Amino acid sequence: MKTLFYYIGIVCLMAGALTACSSDDFDGGHENGIPSIDDIVCKVTVDQETNNVTFSVDNPGCYPVWDIKITPATKTTDNNFTRFIATAGTYSYSVRLANRNGISAGTYEGEFTVDQTRYDFTPYQAALATAEGKEWRIYASKAKHMGCGPLFSDGMEWWSCAPNEKIDNTIYDDVITFTTDGRYIYDPGPNGYIFCNNAFKQLGVNITSGDYDAPVKRQETTYGFTVVNGDPAIAMESGAFFPYMSSDAVFNAPVYRIINGADFVKNGKVLELVADDAVNNISWHYLLVNGEDEAMEEEFDISQVDWVQTLSDGNIFKIFNQQQMDITYAYTDAGWAPVGSFDYSFADGVQHIGFPYYVPSWEEWHGFICLTNSDITVPDGVNYDFSISLIPTQDIGKIHVKVTPTPEEETCLLDKELTNLKAGELVQLQDGKFRAASTYNNMQIILSFQGVEAGTEVQVKDIILQQHAELPVDDGYYY
Repeated sequence: MKTLFYYIGIVCLMAGALTACSSDDFDGGHENGIPSIDDIVCKVTVDQETNNVTFSVDNPGCYPVWDIKITPATKTTDNNFTRFIATAGTYSYSVRLANRNGISAGTYEGEFTVDQTRYDFTPYQAALATAEGKEWRIYASKAKHMGCGPLFSDGMEWWSCAPNEKIDNTIYDDVITFTTDGRYIYDPGPNGYIFCNNAFKQLGVNITSGDYDAPVKRQETTYGFTVVNGDPAIAMESGAFFPYMSSDAVFNAPVYRIINGADFVKNGKVLELVADDAVNNISWHYLLVNGEDEAMEEEFDISQVDWVQTLSDGNIFKIFNQQQMDITYAYTDAGWAPVGSFDYSFADGVQHIGFPYYVPSWEEWHGFICLTNSDITVPDGVNYDFSISLIPTQDIGKIHVKVTPTPEEETCLLDKELTNLKAGELVQLQDGKFRAASTYNNMQIILSFQGVEAGTEVQVKDIILQQHAELPVDDGYYY
């Protein structure tokens, strides 16, 4: 029998308490119609047999604005939103009520508990290993094949590697192998050396800065799977080598988180790992490629896209350049307390987003806005190209751009970041030849900002989503 736990917040059940949420009481937006958090009927349901947690509110005419403190932190406006949570523990959340008149000033907060850690590692092992052994090497030709950043991050914020940057060291010929019966094999390659950080002292090399190469022999040990901060992770036996040995701490407890796991499971060719080193307060990032199939499909050359005109019928997102959109947003200070609303308007083909208050630089989702159109459908089975232009009036640290029917990773059509935007300079984000996992409706463009000074305005324009089209190939002949 299933065990379900309900965490229900009912502040007011009187019939008259729901009037602020009724969509029939107002002909247009009005501050008197903004819902009150006192009226919320909030329910969080935990299915302890599956670890699926469902978040819902029962307030007709309103929708929730969730802030769920899980890893990764999740913000969504979906009602009856369900998320699988792998790791046992007690988690907190907050929710506000919104309708077409605005968003509640108050916040309802609660907690829920997941009793057991559950994870199906079958698809990860199928992508990682074969019976005879599947080989992986550092993906030297790709940018960011190594990097480091804050603890429990994706390990790229502080530094990342340019293509072939470590060609003079001994890392690129190393091969690691995983078998389906749990064997892990490290091979230092023809040169017989391993590449190490100065924090790794186990080979008798004692330096205080920089990296070094040291001779080692082929090693065979075992591996298994675990969960770290909600991510699946590969755990080797203590003392297992890896193409880059970052520290004694990682050597003694070698656990590597799998990030971008959905892409890894889908293609089985590119493996993205992060080693979290709590002793040295750092995370190390690695990009590996399957050594059995090195003929990887290169990233599409965006310069080969044949773009449609912004206002042509071939632009699926044409309407984003024609009118003001429905919006939802969150705008909070460093302690996650609401500070107010964005200044949002539309004129002459440009979406204008103003920032009356500072947005912190060190953490995401303090200031994000969702531009939504419920009439757009994006079919699956088709490749797409996307382009968007932004101009800030002051420098901005980072803008995270998602094109998606919901904010969740598994349904994103596109998920990209822009960093270090300069005042007055146009920045264009483009990506091409990608496809939807399924048919999407109710499309949103989510813009999450970090490091924005009060008084900044961002112009958003020339938004294009089109079915993929390439420029004609010049074959050297004249016709």
